Amino acid sequence: MRRASAAFVLASIPLAFLSAQDQTARPTFRTAANYVRVDVYPTRNGTPVADLRQEDFEILEDKAPQTIEEFEHVVVRSAGPQDTRREPNTVAESRQAALEPHARVLVLFLDVNHVEQAASRRIKTPLIEALDRLIGPDDLIAVMTPQMSPRDITFARRTTTIE
Repeated sequence: MRRASAAFVLASIPLAFLSAQDQTARPTFRTAANYVRVDVYPTRNGTPVADLRQEDFEILEDKAPQTIEEFEHVVVRSAGPQDTRREPNTVAESRQAALEPHARVLVLFLDVNHVEQAASRRIKTPLIEALDRLIGPDDLIAVMTPQMSPRDITFARRTTTIE
């Protein structure tokens, strides 16, 4: 018994030494946020306020005012007829369109593993109708399932492509 205990102690010493080395060898990384983007959708009584300027905004961090270095007023065009929307013709073109800074990009994640087909059929029409009202001509939409890789996503501007 004494010999087995001594062997266990001797075998444990190198493991404890390696564990201590691992803890001291990890580097410390310090980071800082140099740029924070803030998107706002200001409304008054449910109506967008479109005439605001940079001076009309105040950004606080821990109650301290922050300098607004860049300001851009972006107008999101409202939804219109599907046939007026210019569709990307290739996957590469759809991905390039998604990089446009003013394009809103929406990915619908369909959890086919946990949602029954009957429920999917019931939500289809209300979902398409809502998207038709919300998606503007500059916006992009895609569908993804759990089986898909993010590389497989293809973006479109018309909801008819996802029906």
